[in-house]
Amino acid sequence: MSYIYCLYSTEDGAPRYVGRASDRVSYRFKQHVTSALDKESGPVYDWMRDVWRRNYDVAVYILQQEIIPKDVELFEQYWIDQFANLLNVVGNKARPANSPIANQICAAIQAQLESAREQRVTPK
Repeated sequence: MSYIYCLYSTEDGAPRYVGRASDRVSYRFKQHVTSALDKESGPVYDWMRDVWRRNYDVAVYILQQEIIPKDVELFEQYWIDQFANLLNVVGNKARPANSPIANQICAAIQAQLESAREQRVTPK
């Protein structure tokens, strides 16, 4: 089964990359991190290094899971089409603004970031 995921910065929570993983998303995410640390060129890896230079992190959010292999390209394109300002839209139409479903994803990511911030600030 395959997965569709997005990468976002913990600075603003805005998805900047949508991709697919044919197995574990965590493994695919580690591949992205390794490529960025190895200074591979490309807009996604340049963005990741820039996020780290500003002392934030890059995180992953699973958009859809357990997709049968023959449908993964269709769903990957669907999710790419939902978000504005993605770094991997080469050959695709850049969306001027997020769709309503993308706004819901952004709200969920923001809620996770807020929860994590509160846990760091709240004394035990």
